[in-house]
Amino acid sequence: MNEKSNQLLSPLSGTVVPLEQVSDPVFSTNILGRGFAIKPESGKLCSPAECIVESISDTKHAYVLKTKQGLEMLIHVGLETVYLKGKPFNCAVKSGDKVKAGDLICEIDLDMIKEAGADTIVPITFPKIPGDSKIEINYGKVKTGDEVMYIEEKKKLPDFKILKKLGIK
Repeated sequence: MNEKSNQLLSPLSGTVVPLEQVSDPVFSTNILGRGFAIKPESGKLCSPAECIVESISDTKHAYVLKTKQGLEMLIHVGLETVYLKGKPFNCAVKSGDKVKAGDLICEIDLDMIKEAGADTIVPITFPKIPGDSKIEINYGKVKTGDEVMYIEEKKKLPDFKILKKLGIK
């Protein structure tokens, strides 16, 4: 069986926790895909892999990145941070930018988020991971750049019935 592997590095220093610990059910019930969350200790959000920045929310609190292997991820900085209208976020990238693992994506003013009464937790979800893919997540304390997640995506083998119809055995 063919498999495609993806290793991701921690985009922030902090504590990696299961999505089930995120107070917003959109994340905790995997509506936006499987993944993990980080309780940040650092306000520097970096790229977890070699990626293209697919999109950035107008309020700079949410980022969609796509790895060179094609894995899409949503990095959502904080809960209820959309109401802060981008003030705690200083973006270092724009949509369409190519970034390497460890490149700065955004500087986050964690104190401003806390003072506004919002949660600083950073859910990171993968909306298009097939259900049969194996995911390993390293929970606990991490520093930016530590390996945090490994995914083995199972690829379907070609449908040989189609080849037989074409006369190929």
